[in-house]
Amino acid sequence: MSPVVGKVFWLVVNPANVLTGLLVLGALLLFTRWRRTGRFFVALSALLAVFVAYAQPGVWLMEPLEERFAAPAQLPGRVAGIIVLGGAIDTRQSNRFGQVALNGRGERITGFVALARRYPDAKLVYSGGAGLIVEEQKSEAEHAKPLLVTLGVPEARLILETKSRDTYENALLTRDLVRPAPGETWILVTSANHMPRAMGAFRKLGWTVIPYPVDYRRLGEGDEAFGRNLGRGLNLLTIALREWLSLAHYYFAGRIDRLLPAP
Repeated sequence: MSPVVGKVFWLVVNPANVLTGLLVLGALLLFTRWRRTGRFFVALSALLAVFVAYAQPGVWLMEPLEERFAAPAQLPGRVAGIIVLGGAIDTRQSNRFGQVALNGRGERITGFVALARRYPDAKLVYSGGAGLIVEEQKSEAEHAKPLLVTLGVPEARLILETKSRDTYENALLTRDLVRPAPGETWILVTSANHMPRAMGAFRKLGWTVIPYPVDYRRLGEGDEAFGRNLGRGLNLLTIALREWLSLAHYYFAGRIDRLLPAP
């Protein structure tokens, strides 16, 4: 499955789109001879909305993803390089308004900057193309560069990988760009729920890296009931379901060796 086909498929199975589709279909049928079917779809969409809002199925799906790779208890004294995977910048909005637009994954950038300061001699790689169906004016990595410089990262240390459209291409094109030597230690920064797929892709290409997960999303056990709502529930479910579907695709396509790569 090509990156473009995968993104189109996701538009169809996105939980928010499915829920909206059921509601609209039911509402339209209310004005036809299939009114009973219409009432069923309206009622089903309402029940699903309540389930997603208060049962929070996204938490159940997110937990095994985020707990799979823990942050290292102790980082090495020296590393050859640090890689951050794109996904923290909205390239469409950035291109439209001429300024960097961060999305909900900004911790990828802050984590990357913190490690860059910790390891002043390490190579710094930002891996991220447009990642959209429609070609964009500038890649995510190109948008990230001035932001990182503003945050104190020396421009001379930055290496931009600007062509990747998905996680596997992140790993492949970054490997071909920096050509890591045997025995070198590299750190990989990405969202905790994305880390299993990313680690699996890097390993499949013969590159062992140290995971540095950031951007944790799931609700904790102590979160109050008022923190549970449809918006938050749909957000968690969307992120987790998309990641599980992507893991299945990568596994059957031979891009990772296990459905859920392990440490």
